[in-house]
Amino acid sequence: MSRTIIKAGEAGRASRGMLGLDLRDIASQAESIVGAARAEADRILVEARRQADLLREHAAREGHATGRAQGLEEGRREGEQTALLAATARLDAEQASLVSALSNLLSEFRDRREALLLAARRDVVVLAVVIARRIAERLAALEDVAPEIATEACAEALELVAEASRVLVRAHPKDVAAVRELAAPLAESLQSGRHLRVTEDASVGRGGIVLETPDSQIDGTLTGRIDRIADELVTGWRERLNQWSVKP
Repeated sequence: MSRTIIKAGEAGRASRGMLGLDLRDIASQAESIVGAARAEADRILVEARRQADLLREHAAREGHATGRAQGLEEGRREGEQTALLAATARLDAEQASLVSALSNLLSEFRDRREALLLAARRDVVVLAVVIARRIAERLAALEDVAPEIATEACAEALELVAEASRVLVRAHPKDVAAVRELAAPLAESLQSGRHLRVTEDASVGRGGIVLETPDSQIDGTLTGRIDRIADELVTGWRERLNQWSVKP
């Protein structure tokens, strides 16, 4: 069997050749690995950037949607609040208007009621005056009643002027005697006797008197007494009596 004999010099060159081949291969592989790593890094970077862009876009869309939803919700709430406030204000205004209208209606009703009651009362008094005057006329026509009514009227009138220094009483000629008979003792009790005078006056109706002092005059006729009572009960009855066109 033949053998190849490698000399020492050749062995060194062979070794260097084998070592150089290995190093070149390793360097080439290393460069390939580095290139691949760089490419992968670039790809990863590009992918990362793409993912980041996608995330930003998604976040933007989500944020926009959320913001829009929030805006819509806030707008809805604000709209509801505005509508509620407007409805409340409108209701308050309507209630105030209704209360004002009711108050005015009640006030008008009270005024009308008072006016109606006053008118009714006035009419009742007018009717009473008419009836009383007619009754008084009939009583005054009675010879035994008229003097008594006249003395009663004189007594009432003298009580009203108890402190008067001078008093003049005028009575119908048919009643004057009865009035004088009453006036004398009554005048003394009222401290006006020295200045009391009773005189005849045909213009004074039967059953009545007219009393005069320096300061006042009292109508004590039947009609005057009735009218005075009516004045104490209600005002304006004379105008109402004229409207009735009733002559007692």
